[in-house]
Amino acid sequence: MILINKKMIISASRRTDIPAFYSEWFLNQITRGFVFVRNPFNKNQVKKISLSVKDVDCIVFWTKNPDSFFDKIPKLHNYSFYFNYTLNQYPNSIEMNLPDITYRINTFRKLSSIIGKEIVLWRYDPVFFTETFGEEEHIGWFEYIASMLSGYTERCITSILTDYSKTRRNMSGTGYRIPDILQSQVLLNKMKKISESYNIELNICSQRVHGIPNAACIDSELIKRISGKDIDAAKDKHQRQYCNCVSSIDIGSYNTCINRCLYCYANSNHETAAGKYKLHKPENDFIDGNLSGTESIALTQSHINRQLKLF
Repeated sequence: MILINKKMIISASRRTDIPAFYSEWFLNQITRGFVFVRNPFNKNQVKKISLSVKDVDCIVFWTKNPDSFFDKIPKLHNYSFYFNYTLNQYPNSIEMNLPDITYRINTFRKLSSIIGKEIVLWRYDPVFFTETFGEEEHIGWFEYIASMLSGYTERCITSILTDYSKTRRNMSGTGYRIPDILQSQVLLNKMKKISESYNIELNICSQRVHGIPNAACIDSELIKRISGKDIDAAKDKHQRQYCNCVSSIDIGSYNTCINRCLYCYANSNHETAAGKYKLHKPENDFIDGNLSGTESIALTQSHINRQLKLF
């Protein structure tokens, strides 16, 4: 039997900020040509994912501060990749471990200048209100950031906060609230006008808002454009109804990001994340440890196209 494989898209990562904190580990996985990915719901189930150039269509990076990643970019010259780069400006009581906004904007602009504005997507995400940060503050900061990123990106992806249980727990005491449908529509209409004035297309992530196109953070059309390949990828069935992302393989680990953003769904406990980061070694099998020897390891089948029997 011969397995005829189609390539895969690597997400690095919805679960943690690999460019900010785990870039050496990531390059080690690229060098050895594969990465182990643990089932987050069963640590004894592990997949071995090829990172060979011949097996990877694109790598999608997610980050809030990739300044430690610049020296790694030349080592990815054989790969297609792009960045989802989040730039908000909530109070540091909510986004606790981020550099100041000027530094992060300058880092965005530097990244765009190096790799191209078409492959650095701005995420203004998530949107919520507090007692001191409402529509006026969002509009003010959104316009300022948009003005600073004009010419450095082509697209902004935004979303209204999803109220996960982890989010509610970590955000308790902040006085946050989620704008209702009318408030969201008014705010997003204003954001759209602002973004268009700076030649930036505004998309909405995983939600339905009149007049705002739905986003695909893992975007097959963008991947086709930057790779020159015909991408055969289905909609990711594990994402929400209005998410347009295509299927990908995430290589990150939950509870390992130390940006300390209270709204983040990927961290249930920031002290746990800090502890894992302290113990991290770039030579580890996973961001947060090594194989114990008791795991069941399988080669991924997510990229198998069809099977032919030979008689």
